[in-house]
Amino acid sequence: MINKKKALDDFQITEQEYDEMLVEFIAQADEKISGIEGLLCEGKVQEAERHAHALKGVAGNLRLDACYSIASTIDGALKNSPPLPIETHLVDLRKAVDEVRLSIHS
Repeated sequence: MINKKKALDDFQITEQEYDEMLVEFIAQADEKISGIEGLLCEGKVQEAERHAHALKGVAGNLRLDACYSIASTIDGALKNSPPLPIETHLVDLRKAVDEVRLSIHS
């Protein structure tokens, strides 16, 4: 879910300005998700967790509730010792980012 009305009210910006922020978020999210996958393959769990944490923060700031929730789950899973599996959550996060992508063009 994208809480666009709340974001527009909170930031006092136009929908076009918000959409520009979403374009930046999508680029960052795509990069962070790929980064998380790569880092986990290399066994770099703490670095992967930092990527998830950063993504969670940006999603929360932009009022992207679904992305925030999933990124929070991934962040928490990676903080466990040993880390919990997150593959399904990464798939869900990609879908949520795709929903953000589609919202810009509608």
